[in-house]
Amino acid sequence: MGNFCARFLRVARLLTQGLTTFALIMPASHAGAPSKQEAVPPQTQFLGCVTLDGSFKEAKCLQLAFQGEVSNGQAFECPIGGNLLFRLNSRSMGWTIEITPQASGGPERSEYVWVVTPPYRSWNPRYLDTSYGMSASEAVHNTPREFNFVLNDTQYKRALNLVELASMSHPPSDHRSPEELQKETNEAIAALLEFPVATGRLWILDSRIAIPAAKDDPGSIEWIKFRVILNVPCGFAAAKSTNQFSVDGSSCGSSARKKNG
Repeated sequence: MGNFCARFLRVARLLTQGLTTFALIMPASHAGAPSKQEAVPPQTQFLGCVTLDGSFKEAKCLQLAFQGEVSNGQAFECPIGGNLLFRLNSRSMGWTIEITPQASGGPERSEYVWVVTPPYRSWNPRYLDTSYGMSASEAVHNTPREFNFVLNDTQYKRALNLVELASMSHPPSDHRSPEELQKETNEAIAALLEFPVATGRLWILDSRIAIPAAKDDPGSIEWIKFRVILNVPCGFAAAKSTNQFSVDGSSCGSSARKKNG
């Protein structure tokens, strides 16, 4: 009973952070019937630095650091290793923080931040822009921004499956009892909370914004200079250290430092 209560409190805590109701956390574009067999995937099959409900503390992880600058209407990309890119994806109101595969066999690349960085249907720290009523000044002063991400498409699909199971309504053809359906939802929520993730922070070091033309005008972000730190598992095949990109494996031991130095 004690373990159940502790888990319930963790669920409630995540709900207050943005998962107001699980009917709202799943974007409509990802609707579909997930496989029941994958509802609670074995956590030992993938790695991370923390779990989704954990505090932002990384232990025995590589620390990847870099900085850059980007102007309005432009995108920023930085290869981080593991066939992944960190990207500030340009949008009309600013940028979105993303981690994506470097290459894709299809027309679209999976995006590895959104699926493990709640809230899912309201303002989110990965939105470096003037959406959801935020002014340009507020956006650039909202720093650092903390986010989570997965490391490959297998993890992405498993996390997506859990988000779907925790949020989607069941079709009329599903004749299981309300108790069975609620049990499936609860298990998906619990598994999502315990999902291992890599983590990141983005600091806005300097910025330039356009002065709002009217009272209701949020203004626009013309340029930002930023610094990013990503924490990934020690076994991650990080990009080589350069003057612009550093890899700190001090918490992983000498073998990791030698491999990535």
